[in-house]
Amino acid sequence: MNGKKPRIIHIEANMVKTIKNFYKKRDFDLSEDIPHAYFRARSDESAVTLYKSGKLLIQGSKGEAEYQRVISLLKDDDNRKKPDTEPWIGTDESGKGDFFGPLVVAGVVFNSEQAHYFTDQGLADTKKISDIRVKDLAEEIKHTCSYTVFELMPQSYNKKYKKIRNLNTLLAMGHAEVIEKLLKNNDCKLAVVDQFGKPAFLNNALLRKSKNIKLIQKPHAEENPAVAAAAVIARDRFLSALDELANKIGQKLPRGAGKKVEQTAEKIIIEKGRGTLKKVSKVHFKTYERVINNL
Repeated sequence: MNGKKPRIIHIEANMVKTIKNFYKKRDFDLSEDIPHAYFRARSDESAVTLYKSGKLLIQGSKGEAEYQRVISLLKDDDNRKKPDTEPWIGTDESGKGDFFGPLVVAGVVFNSEQAHYFTDQGLADTKKISDIRVKDLAEEIKHTCSYTVFELMPQSYNKKYKKIRNLNTLLAMGHAEVIEKLLKNNDCKLAVVDQFGKPAFLNNALLRKSKNIKLIQKPHAEENPAVAAAAVIARDRFLSALDELANKIGQKLPRGAGKKVEQTAEKIIIEKGRGTLKKVSKVHFKTYERVINNL
């Protein structure tokens, strides 16, 4: 590597991960044990060091070409973010596949700065985050962002389901309510929803108050940070409500709808009666029918 003049670029904190991944994907050796630096990436012709001060130092015989590549990366990233500079709503639910506990739908308003911050904090698919981490993230999101929660505890859930007979309709009610509540105090033109059924369910539920909002419904929408945040809030509330119900009846309530759940349901009926089971479970599940038939 010869003595070509070094080039320096200032990197914003929300771009550190992007820059690091840029070099991980290329033929560079990455080292993270550099004092006062996030990393150093080396090739035969260039060395790039990103310091914690935000200074990106580019050296080497091909340093100028590398400098131009980084400038191009930053411009491309900036262009991608422009549509997301305005705040938007993300919604997701928890509990729809759990026999015990409520149905919870949460909505969160994010802007691009909050999205970058929480992504750096490890916000991701809630299936990959521990319950303890979910609680911590939920507290920080609630103190930082505008949010709201729709909740149907089992007794209310069972009454509504008996009338409607369709889970997707209940979910549409929940998602529509949180979107409409958030729109009262937030100027958002976009809502991203983790799709739970045919788009018509939510489109129809929103027609009353939210005609002007752009609605994106897609599977695995937790890749959108606002949806991931809503999933965290929903799961945190679901877990808290499940604990509340368990404390009321003196019986730990497992998640899901498998064998352990059926065994717990049988125990509740034997020790406390069918009425108690109805207070903590979703009775339209096949789990309920199997348990009743087994006793």
